[in-house]
Amino acid sequence: MSNEKQYVWYASYGSNLLESRFRCYLLGGRPEGALRSCRGCSDRSLPLSSKPVDINRQLYFARESQTWAGGGVAFIGKPTNGSSKTYGRMFLITEGQFCEVMAQEMDTDEKIRIDFDRIETKGSDLLKENAWYGRILCLGRHDGFPIFTFTFEKDEQLLRKPGHAYLRTIIKGLKETYKFGNEEIATYLAAQPGISGNYTVSELKELMN
Repeated sequence: MSNEKQYVWYASYGSNLLESRFRCYLLGGRPEGALRSCRGCSDRSLPLSSKPVDINRQLYFARESQTWAGGGVAFIGKPTNGSSKTYGRMFLITEGQFCEVMAQEMDTDEKIRIDFDRIETKGSDLLKENAWYGRILCLGRHDGFPIFTFTFEKDEQLLRKPGHAYLRTIIKGLKETYKFGNEEIATYLAAQPGISGNYTVSELKELMN
């Protein structure tokens, strides 16, 4: 059996847009503004690369995250008709790291096993019922590697306003990944379910100061 590592792109769209936050899933530690620490991966090597990725699915905010003071966190729903898109960032990591990152996102100590080839062919699969991020999705390929992400198994979730620390992390991640200005970021976020009606563009811009 070959010991060569196999790599995949992990596509993030929430707080993991910010690389220093995502590194906590790889290296362990507490992200800035979060209330809980990450245990990290057994393989603590850093991503080989990271790039922006546009995701043809609806971004929304739901649930009550204890990591982020009870506020809503990001999920993606059904594919859109092209009228909107979610700005993401993908990291080139090992298949083993992806499995461990997904386990941490699902808050489970169970060892996650993923048949990446099968899911790439199938398009998606439910790995764990009722887990916050239990459904894995394949978003295509880039530079010869498949792109995977995860979200909740259904779109029917109670929307919830995200907290300031979580939003600031996403804002920093969008600036880091896309070099967007404050106005562009605030306009983008203000239109997303869970934020829309809870924050104005002006209030979002105030968080950036």
